[in-house]
Amino acid sequence: MATGRSDYPNQVNNVLGFPYLFRGALDIHARAINDEMKIACARALAMLAREDVPDEVAMAYGRKLSFNRDYIIPTPFDPRLIYVIPPAVARAGMDTGVARRPIVDLHAYELNLKSRMDPTASILQGVHARARQAQARMIFAEGDDTRVLRAAVAYQRAGLGRALIVGRDADVREKLKTAGLPEAVRELEVVNAANTRHLDQYRDFLYRRLQREGFDRHDIYRLAARDRHVFAAWMLAHVHGDGLVAGVTRKSAHVMNLINHVFDAEASDGAVGVTQGPDRADHRYAGA
Repeated sequence: MATGRSDYPNQVNNVLGFPYLFRGALDIHARAINDEMKIACARALAMLAREDVPDEVAMAYGRKLSFNRDYIIPTPFDPRLIYVIPPAVARAGMDTGVARRPIVDLHAYELNLKSRMDPTASILQGVHARARQAQARMIFAEGDDTRVLRAAVAYQRAGLGRALIVGRDADVREKLKTAGLPEAVRELEVVNAANTRHLDQYRDFLYRRLQREGFDRHDIYRLAARDRHVFAAWMLAHVHGDGLVAGVTRKSAHVMNLINHVFDAEASDGAVGVTQGPDRADHRYAGA
């Protein structure tokens, strides 16, 4: 149930609808605000409540928010309201013939609204456009962390590429359920030492690389079974993924030390990130 009281969940606050309803109506120079535009506003709010909630909203309220009986309507502090509701209202106004100045490009209109809240939106839009074109297979090494799983879901749902999660199936399923994204289990591909058909290839590669550093085959098998960063780096080195996201749950120096079983990156460089890609000879490389 939703009420007008702020001391109960699901407050129906005027700021959720009226500013953005008027924004959409004004931007198309609407002759009137009709029922279809109001319904479009309500439906946009309902749709937004079912989506993953940004971290800044959770921080403002001091708790994780996800669609349930205590969260059936977005909060007034949700930064997505300004670029979700006005386009929906504008589209409804144009469809019903009340727009005196129709918006030709609704996608550009949405981007313009985003830029009012975030000046970097236009820059990020270019980055996203290139990412959508590349359709990279992104490896998320720490599949036991809710933040990583939410990022993986967002990456795939944004159409940027395919998310590959390194972790145990049961753990990933439970974490996604806790995050309020149980349906995402069917969307993501979970990879681990138990289900990959490339395990022998990975082990032989790493044994050849580390045997002169005191590693025997038992050590290599143990790395394969226990360390997700090493496993994720194996995938990347064998081009079973195009990029790697790591370092969320561990310090960067420790993660780079683990990845260096496979690549040659220097933690002492003080890098804040490591990128990997093909060189001109079509080999893989890691760079800080």
